[in-house]
Amino acid sequence: MKTTAKVKSTIANWYAILEFNRKYDDEFYDALDNIYVDEEARLDGYDLKCTDGKANLLHFLYFTEALKQEYRKRGIPDSILIDTAKDLVRWTDIYSEIKNELYLGELSWLHFSLSGKLTKLGRLQFCPAKFGQDVIKYKIKKGDPTLDIHIPASGPLNNIQCRRSLETAKDFYKEYYPELQFNFFNCHSWLLDPTIDDILGEGSNITAFRKLFDLISKNPSDAILSYVVQWGMTRERLADFNCKTRLAKAVQKEIAAGREFYSGLGIIMK
Repeated sequence: MKTTAKVKSTIANWYAILEFNRKYDDEFYDALDNIYVDEEARLDGYDLKCTDGKANLLHFLYFTEALKQEYRKRGIPDSILIDTAKDLVRWTDIYSEIKNELYLGELSWLHFSLSGKLTKLGRLQFCPAKFGQDVIKYKIKKGDPTLDIHIPASGPLNNIQCRRSLETAKDFYKEYYPELQFNFFNCHSWLLDPTIDDILGEGSNITAFRKLFDLISKNPSDAILSYVVQWGMTRERLADFNCKTRLAKAVQKEIAAGREFYSGLGIIMK
């Protein structure tokens, strides 16, 4: 079976709108001509374990059209839609580098993103959720509504931009999702690990970001390896890996010395 001209046009249109790296063009258009995408395909029915990276990309670009329709029902500007959907570009870049071919992975996360649950507002991404524990200090109870904060790999973690995102999120959910009520933000991330200060110093963007939050807890985690070195990196592989950035090299050195890293859970009251 062949993909219809309408479906091809939709996929190619989103590929152009989201501004994928032109180095992918040959592989992308070859895949578009040779991989079948059913016009009836839907995000909720897609196999999130699919290992055909090109088929994944074509389908998820096609699914972006449905997200556009949902956004327009609520009157959400196309600029926010495009910024949110650019998660497809980020994860294509990450997986294509690892696989040495055009490849879209991390489908469970992208299902979350393209389902309308996750929205990028400026520097940060936000998702309505239920908080997972009691916090006596703030009279927070397990199950209370909150906004999860996620941090895409899209440039420096500028503190002013992060603060602006928080304010934008308050206005955005009040205007477009008035049925969603929340009194605080939360974030669970390797970026909220206080021990990173020993490597970066007090003046870093990461330290400034962490200080926006009241740190509630932390747990041992090697998540920093995926985000700083390479996606899916392990301590075992790290020893012989050619790290490219100053932070990656510093983490490599600390890991070799037996350093433990953490993921922290922090909150910001609205």
